[in-house]
Amino acid sequence: MNPSGCRFWGASTAWKRAVAILLGLIPFLRAPAAEPAPQSENGTNWVQGLIQRIQSDPSQRGDAERFVVVFREGSVKVVPSSGTEEDAEEGRILQRLDEFNTGRPGQAIVLRLSEATGLDENTLVTVTRDDRLYQRKGRLYRVSLGPTAGGEISIETPAGVVQPNGTEFHLEVDPATGQTRLWVRDGSVTLTNALGEHPIVPPSHPGPTGRDFSLGVMTTNQPPREEDPPAGVRTFNQIIQWVLYHPAILDPGELSGDLRQDSAMQESLAAYERGNLLLARQKYPPTWDSPPRSPADALYRAALLTGAGRIEEAEQLLAPLVTSTTTAPTSGHTRELAQAFEVLGAAVRNEPLTNRPTPQSATAWMAESYYLQSRSDLRDNIALALAAAEKATAARPDFSFAWGRVAELQFSRGDRKAARAAIEQARRLGPDNPQLLALDGYVHAAAGRISEARRAFEEAVLKDGRLGDALLGLGLCLIRQGQKEAGLQFLQMAAAREPQRATLKSYLAKAYELTGNPAAAMDQLRAAERVDPQDPTPRLYSALIKQQENRINEAIADLEKSVEENDNRQLYRSRVLLDQDRAVRGANLAAIYRDAGMADVSVREATRAVSSDYGNSSAHLFLANSYDAFRDPRQITLRYETPWLNELLIAQLLQPVGGGSLSQTVSQQEYSRLFQQDGFGAYSRTEYTSNGDWIESASQFGNFGNTDYSVDVFYESLNGQRPNDDFRGLTVWTKVKQQITPDDSVLLEAVYYDSDGGDNRQLYSPTNALPNLRVQENGPTILAGYHHVWSPENQTLLLTGWVHDDLETSAQRLGSQILLRNKQGDLLPGYGPIFFNNDLQYESALSLFTAELQHIWTLDQDRFTTIVGARYQVGQFDTDSLLNHPKGIPVFPPIKFSGTLATQDLTSDFDRFAAYLYEYWKVQDWLTLVGGVAYDDVSYPINHRYAPISAAEDDQSQVSPKAGFILTPLRDTTLRGSYTRSLGGLSLDQSYRLEPTQVAGFIQSYRSLIPESVVGSVPVPDFETWGLLLDHRFTRTHTYVAVGAERLTSSATQFTGAFDSSFFQPLAPAAVRNELDYEEKSLNATFNQLLGSCWSVGARYRYSVTELEQQFALDAQFGFPHLGSGTTKAKLHSLDGFVLLNLPCGFFSEGQVLWRSQSNEGYADLPGDSFAQVNLFAGYRFLRRRGEIRVGVLNLTDQDYQLNPLSFYAELPRERMFYASLKLEF
Repeated sequence: MNPSGCRFWGASTAWKRAVAILLGLIPFLRAPAAEPAPQSENGTNWVQGLIQRIQSDPSQRGDAERFVVVFREGSVKVVPSSGTEEDAEEGRILQRLDEFNTGRPGQAIVLRLSEATGLDENTLVTVTRDDRLYQRKGRLYRVSLGPTAGGEISIETPAGVVQPNGTEFHLEVDPATGQTRLWVRDGSVTLTNALGEHPIVPPSHPGPTGRDFSLGVMTTNQPPREEDPPAGVRTFNQIIQWVLYHPAILDPGELSGDLRQDSAMQESLAAYERGNLLLARQKYPPTWDSPPRSPADALYRAALLTGAGRIEEAEQLLAPLVTSTTTAPTSGHTRELAQAFEVLGAAVRNEPLTNRPTPQSATAWMAESYYLQSRSDLRDNIALALAAAEKATAARPDFSFAWGRVAELQFSRGDRKAARAAIEQARRLGPDNPQLLALDGYVHAAAGRISEARRAFEEAVLKDGRLGDALLGLGLCLIRQGQKEAGLQFLQMAAAREPQRATLKSYLAKAYELTGNPAAAMDQLRAAERVDPQDPTPRLYSALIKQQENRINEAIADLEKSVEENDNRQLYRSRVLLDQDRAVRGANLAAIYRDAGMADVSVREATRAVSSDYGNSSAHLFLANSYDAFRDPRQITLRYETPWLNELLIAQLLQPVGGGSLSQTVSQQEYSRLFQQDGFGAYSRTEYTSNGDWIESASQFGNFGNTDYSVDVFYESLNGQRPNDDFRGLTVWTKVKQQITPDDSVLLEAVYYDSDGGDNRQLYSPTNALPNLRVQENGPTILAGYHHVWSPENQTLLLTGWVHDDLETSAQRLGSQILLRNKQGDLLPGYGPIFFNNDLQYESALSLFTAELQHIWTLDQDRFTTIVGARYQVGQFDTDSLLNHPKGIPVFPPIKFSGTLATQDLTSDFDRFAAYLYEYWKVQDWLTLVGGVAYDDVSYPINHRYAPISAAEDDQSQVSPKAGFILTPLRDTTLRGSYTRSLGGLSLDQSYRLEPTQVAGFIQSYRSLIPESVVGSVPVPDFETWGLLLDHRFTRTHTYVAVGAERLTSSATQFTGAFDSSFFQPLAPAAVRNELDYEEKSLNATFNQLLGSCWSVGARYRYSVTELEQQFALDAQFGFPHLGSGTTKAKLHSLDGFVLLNLPCGFFSEGQVLWRSQSNEGYADLPGDSFAQVNLFAGYRFLRRRGEIRVGVLNLTDQDYQLNPLSFYAELPRERMFYASLKLEF
């Protein structure tokens, strides 16, 4: 008896045997079954016939109220009411009064709607007149896979009636006495006979005994009752060993020659070597109950029994060989082969073996491979298991099962090329192995070849209708091709055939959710958790479903648990792929945190996801959307433009075709791209405020085969909150991504931007606005990207593009200055600048070409991640400037001027070269160190913006070090820190980059730090950042706290236009040099709390001290400070709090309180301000989040304010406003 219930393949971690695309569920090689089923008269096989029947009438899944045979092996017969015995083939529909009988060996599975019934050998059932089953003898396994029309089918036995309810059970009927024994793992079963009835309900938790089932007994002369199970039987899977499978490890070439030379064994051995273990069993000549004729016969029979799930018989058969003390020359070899089955059994039971013999044979190396994979305490267990399997192939190059083992482990590492090579070798040696066909299907699916994958899976199913991996793959391919109902049918069959695999139930749940049955989906996810409480997949899917049902707090709890359990999957996932899993979970968790109003927690989780797997597109996309929320819609404050666009471009390059929407409005990424169907999608979000502002975001996207596309449109019509504060903006973003080969994809993007606005700067007072300033900007951008995957650990990105931007500015009474000089060109002592007003007409056209190559690779099973790359950009600025209509030039000193002060037409060149290296070193699971260095060399015009402009150019180069760490001393505590230096750019150039913009979760590269509203655009600034953050999650109470500090500094040299003049001389264009030094120190603290199942509250406090020093180069010559020279400082306290209610019915409401308090230093007359605003929202989300309506009141207290733009802050409403939004998604 197996005391652990086949833990490795059969019980709580049975999902370790599966492989599903992008989820990495690894199929373990095991017994294939019969030859392909014969085709019907119209040329279709039973699989195609079933698909066609379901597609023509979805209600015919399982043929309505009839039983359909979906698997048979060995001797399986049907005796119809006519009385003539017939073979029962796959696809046969059982009629009323049909007798269905399995011989020895023989097994079968029948399906009726959402109920699957498995029959062990020597089992006899009859279909009754009312479509129930009458079981006369043998063993039967039943599992409910979803809702059943008319209720579940009862089973009659000689002792009474078995009435199930949402159940998984095992039923055994003694052929002599009719005694009925019932083991129930899930749901409930009522036993009824003439003497009474008794419900059998399994325990809700295994408890101290570890028992996960209840046992009921019913006889003809006693009422039904519940009994204790036999000693040593603790798990349900121990009872259904005949349902489960175990891998093939025996190499028949290592058996002694007497067996291989036995003519009676030739057919059986030939079938085994070709991979067809069922045929090998059928052709095995001795009777199964006879004693083995030799040690070799015992080993071979044990291999056949193990492949058929008869592990107990195999162990008993080999016990004498393991304990034998014979000293014959061959005894040592025989003992090693027998001990290999012991090692396999230890892997199955997840038991440690401290004194394992060193393998010498291919058989022993195969057992060692499975054992190493079963050890979750080994960090690199996948790599170790692969090395053992490769030694098996080295010991016996003609051993097909060993090559298949190598193939599945290579695929579990994500290495499709190596897996493909091993599959071809294995199929050359064992062409009849359907498991290899299934694995080949997953390799095709991973490469996006869905049609080829479907054909491989269909062929595998025809060879073995009970093969869960093949049934799963076929179902997923059908769903991917839009045949959801048929796909659901095959996922039901997969879950029925291998009920011990929790992941199959999880995938079935996802299919139910996809077909609009979330209740059935949740039932399957709960069943999956009961089968394997350690599997993180059910909680992932449960969280996503609950999010769709607006059960946000419950979704967070599920997904947090799934993240915690991520490494439980290391038994069949390499460390690299485990990190990918964690990143996907983290990205989805970040999105759900945002639904709960916890924006800071959301961003922290997204940065964790990027740190776990830099190559994960979903995490980058969510970070991009997070940064997008901080962007200035009027494009004045540009701080977050670079990190936003950088993360977005990386996400789009990394995202696999068919892995989700290419639109940037959708950030959730599924595990399996096979659930992503071909077709169209659309998204729209409209926002309106009562001051007349409109914001519209719309997307239309789709996927067809190996092509993804999206068209995103963003439109803003903002009236503003003061004179000349209006803004109109339109962005049209078209993307197409094509999968060229399984490892190569190309991304093409075309962007058009157009805007028109007034003086949109952040201003302390509305009276400071320029009433006649108008700014127009437009231009196209063309980008082309390329992504090549060399291996799971190595990938290369290439981004090229052309950016064109036209900027037009016009203003009246714009300030200018005149510098008085003597004949020698020196400033006249005692004379400061002469300030006056003039009109401006300015046009600038930027044409920029950019190209960047980046390589990402991971070494030593995720311990080292290296990012290396280089970027080159070249372009030019064509600038026209006209200054005229001077006003306010004094009579003295006498200066000669005309109505047109300066007309300029200049062309300036720009080029940049950058090279960088970043290294992530995971010293331990709780400590990651980040280091890097970047070199930048930039040649640029010193003043092409501020008229009168200059043709002069400058060159700046810098070596920028990077350092960071991520320390997790406790599971829920993280301390992060970073120090970086970087060099900014001149314009749009610095945003089109792949080089990482964050280190250890802290942004290192901004578009700018010095506020544009204070000093305007700053060329090529130097950035230095320091950051430290400690965050902790209290798991039991769902409390989230964090405290951190940052120091951001930036320095730059800015040239602004001016005029030189001498007495009685005309004005000449000149420039004034201004040295800028900016420092921003901030302290941040956040608190978030989930309350019950619907409420969340939170607060965020930030205290910042911002200091700007301006030093004009002419101050020393003036003898006094230039107007604007000196140091100014602003201190800002910000406190935001919220209370959010999310109800499952779709209703939600939120209250926000925003408090700001600022003080200023270094200004002649700029007093501070302190104020509070209240925002209230309420709304409704439609089922499955297809739509959302939100209304609210902004600034309920009607509170205006005056804030110094030297502090970084988001613009707030200056008066009470009504807000409404509508979001639709299809």
